[in-house]
Amino acid sequence: MLTKREIESIRFYQGDVRKRIEHASFSESEKEAGFFGIPSAYKTMNCLMFDGIENERERIDEGTASLNPQVFLEVEKVIDVFCDIYRAMCKRIALEVNPKGIQKLYRTDRGISVREMRKQGKTISFTSTSKENHPKEYFRKKRELTLLEIILLPGIPYLDFEDVFGSNYRFADQKEVLLPPFVHASFYEGTLTKEEKEYRDADGLAPQCKYIVVLEGVVLPEPGEAIQESKDELSELIGNKEQMADLLKKMIRKETLTDQETKEYCSWKKLFREIIIKEFQAIQKECKGIEDCIQYKRAQIQLQIDNESEVFQNDIIS
Repeated sequence: MLTKREIESIRFYQGDVRKRIEHASFSESEKEAGFFGIPSAYKTMNCLMFDGIENERERIDEGTASLNPQVFLEVEKVIDVFCDIYRAMCKRIALEVNPKGIQKLYRTDRGISVREMRKQGKTISFTSTSKENHPKEYFRKKRELTLLEIILLPGIPYLDFEDVFGSNYRFADQKEVLLPPFVHASFYEGTLTKEEKEYRDADGLAPQCKYIVVLEGVVLPEPGEAIQESKDELSELIGNKEQMADLLKKMIRKETLTDQETKEYCSWKKLFREIIIKEFQAIQKECKGIEDCIQYKRAQIQLQIDNESEVFQNDIIS
């Protein structure tokens, strides 16, 4: 069973910052105080998981994805939220009574994000997808719009927000399914439908392309050598957060960072990712038997995968 804290972290990440009035009710006029009242904080949080500063620049130039330096000032809470979400994903798959077979999900994404996923062969941060292939216009306003049809194989941790929140799901029309970072991904070229060709991105251009993406399992990378030698990585991260928030403010003002500032900013984000990797590894150990549970459930539905593989291959070809 998910804890209240885990549910609240998931709610915050999905952008619901309504103030909780009672156990099962929320204010429609007030938002939570402090960090948990930052709207769309996930946009800034996700930037921490990408190399370089291109992702930040792209979001700032689009003008639709506001970044908030306050998130950097609360980086300890960001780590907690990431860990709460990943722990909830692991717990839910371990407790799943009737595991689902192959699922097809959908996402509209930026060209720069897709190129990074293809380069690394995995999801970069928590990845929002939908069970429906009818994205609202708001979700299409991304540079170099790229459409993804995602084939989710059994055994991969995820969160279906309809299942998590039930009647308290504020964005029920989105039918969102959240996937974790570090999921191995294989890309195949797809074909845009007539309707999809009519979509327009942040620059008024048609989608660049479509990919069918097969997600095949979570494998956490090993922490870097430097992080293993350091006993004070979290203190270092916290100690530099004000400086990094100032650098993000500078980017938001569309000022150019110096080479040294860029190096320091990217190193700070790398340190954050290394900490997240270590925390996720600890969570997997904490959720005892999770790997055995996943393997068992994969075996349970291997026959279904075999039966559907021909259909899946036909989808890729077509």
